[in-house]
Amino acid sequence: MRRTILLCVLAGAATAMAADEPSWWNPQWQYRTTVTRSTPYLDAAECPVEVAVDLQRLLQCGGVKGRVAPASVRVVERSTKTEVPAACRSEFNVPRNWQELYLAWYARPQLGQCGAYDVYFNTQDRPVPPASYRDDQLPSENLLANPGGERSKQIYPFVT
Repeated sequence: MRRTILLCVLAGAATAMAADEPSWWNPQWQYRTTVTRSTPYLDAAECPVEVAVDLQRLLQCGGVKGRVAPASVRVVERSTKTEVPAACRSEFNVPRNWQELYLAWYARPQLGQCGAYDVYFNTQDRPVPPASYRDDQLPSENLLANPGGERSKQIYPFVT
């Protein structure tokens, strides 16, 4: 069974930055934040990663008007500046009463190092085409293995 590694958004590094920085991955993207793993990897086996990021709040804290364009979100491996295929989904958090954005990808860790990834994004007034990745490049989403199974006559014979 694969284990999912959660990355933490570091408060000090979680700042949206202007696209004029020299080490910027792609000038079509306006903003970025960095997510890092808090502990070094114990092995180099590929592993799924999922992280919740509040990109809209980052914009608000930075005084930026506008809404995040979800299709613009890209994950980039920080040390190589290589785009990593990532799935982006949104879920409503009832206790907090807001939408949360989750990103998932496969990390290719380096033994003894903490993973670091930049999350690039734009606002809706500066759209970019959505990413297109093959299904086998992405971790499976957090879905039931047998959706609708509760209606199966094999599981619940009293259902007609």
